[in-house]
Amino acid sequence: MSYGLSLCSRALNACHGHDESSELFFTAITQINKGGPTTVRDPSQMSIISGLNLKAGRLSISLSGYTTAFMLFEHGISYLGNDKWTSNYDLSTELYDAVAEAACALNKRTALTTHVDELVNHAKSYDDCLHCKLYRLIFVCGKFLPSSILALSNLPVNVLSTTRFIDEGKGSSKCLAV
Repeated sequence: MSYGLSLCSRALNACHGHDESSELFFTAITQINKGGPTTVRDPSQMSIISGLNLKAGRLSISLSGYTTAFMLFEHGISYLGNDKWTSNYDLSTELYDAVAEAACALNKRTALTTHVDELVNHAKSYDDCLHCKLYRLIFVCGKFLPSSILALSNLPVNVLSTTRFIDEGKGSSKCLAV
């Protein structure tokens, strides 16, 4: 574990955009993930490792590695623990949104549904779950994608606008289901 963290530190301090630092970063995060959450001695490092998995997954997507990204996002989620929605809400939201994107790209219907439902159930605002809901919509309408995007763009309400839906009776925010 400490070996992986020291490699991550070295890779992150290296110049960005160099193949060597990216390779070192992927090696480091892979080393950490092989150990898994049970090998982490300091609980404060769990969210750091989750964030590193998010960063590595995003880098992987930029290199068209959706399968690797999907696994990295899943690892990131596994490091957050059971209280992720109260202790690491923003990071949880980012990871669940990212894993939904990767699942959509990889045609993983069950994973997409599971992760979108989890995020929708815990989202504090409509904006927090909008992207993942669009991934589900894209997945469902996959073969009609060009016409679906055209139809969404012609709606009188901007689907991508910043909106917050608040449940008046309970004082909590919830996302609307797609």
